[in-house]
Amino acid sequence: MPQAAQFDVAFLIADGQATTVHQAVKRYEGAGDPSSSCDSVGVPLSGDDLAVLETIALCREAERAAQNVAGTLHKIAVAPGGHLLRQRLAHRGRDPERLRHYSPDLDQVAATVRACRPYCSICPYCHHKHPGKADWACKVCRGLGWVTKAEFDSAPEDYRKAVLALKGGGK
Repeated sequence: MPQAAQFDVAFLIADGQATTVHQAVKRYEGAGDPSSSCDSVGVPLSGDDLAVLETIALCREAERAAQNVAGTLHKIAVAPGGHLLRQRLAHRGRDPERLRHYSPDLDQVAATVRACRPYCSICPYCHHKHPGKADWACKVCRGLGWVTKAEFDSAPEDYRKAVLALKGGGK
């Protein structure tokens, strides 16, 4: 499995989206797949919502690219002649063998992309107010319907359960 895929699988476990490596690999293989017709929580998609899957795939691609850049920056920092870059990077760890140089700015960009990635195609708040419709005045989804994982997870439990109940039956 490529290193970027290993990172994604590890992220799915750390993020609580899977509890075992097997579940995470299954989820990774189906995540952001334009041929898959469900969002991240399993709600079936149709029409314009399917185009958002491409955005999810692009977000994952950006996260993998950031990981690749981070790895390359570390390699440059520890290489002969990398002292100037090393002085401008932060580092984690105290043990010289495990010391990692990184860019806080790059980490912030990757975290921002991850935090803004579309997660669920049905806003729990809109669905609670008007089942099947997005509310243009909603301050969470801004009338678009899609919400991030953090927005979905912060919704009241009964709102989330109502959305999850749509997994098998569509919108």
